[in-house]
Amino acid sequence: MQDHLENRAYAGFFVRLVAYVIDSIIAVIIAGIVKLPLSIAAGVGVTGLKANFLFNYSFLDVVGYLLVVTYFVLMTYFAHATIGKKLLNLKVITEDDNWTFVNVLYRETIGRFLAGVLCIGYFVIAVTEKKQGFHDMFCDTYVVYDKMIPIEKKKVVVASDVPVTSAFIMEDEKDENRVESQNKYI
Repeated sequence: MQDHLENRAYAGFFVRLVAYVIDSIIAVIIAGIVKLPLSIAAGVGVTGLKANFLFNYSFLDVVGYLLVVTYFVLMTYFAHATIGKKLLNLKVITEDDNWTFVNVLYRETIGRFLAGVLCIGYFVIAVTEKKQGFHDMFCDTYVVYDKMIPIEKKKVVVASDVPVTSAFIMEDEKDENRVESQNKYI
């Protein structure tokens, strides 16, 4: 399965950070829309919604957290990318193509919690060879660019007797007339 990863370009820290910010905004909007009726009910007088439910968190806080986690888990499991990752052409893959719900759930909950401790688990993305955060390392996942556009190699032609201030990129190295006419302007 090594060929599966060798042909991929790993996504770096900043592109993943931008995708996460986009996803966080989307997840908070979705959670806000779903929590709106509950918040209105709590404001009208349903006291159990704002009371401490779990430690110092209210029922509304727990619902909000579960909705955000559900967004990340379901999008990653079914689409292998969240909306933010899709917008930036990123995809989450595993080394052996073994994709289980438990693995995704662990990656998006416990893995992200452990990576978020002092943010060190996210900063290692910038320095590791395969651009993995702690949550990626724990679950053997990688974030890669999904669709890479092949780049054609072009020949650079430079005049040798004249001081060069610029170079022209030639599409076809057999186009002698074009090269000569361009060399006059260097």
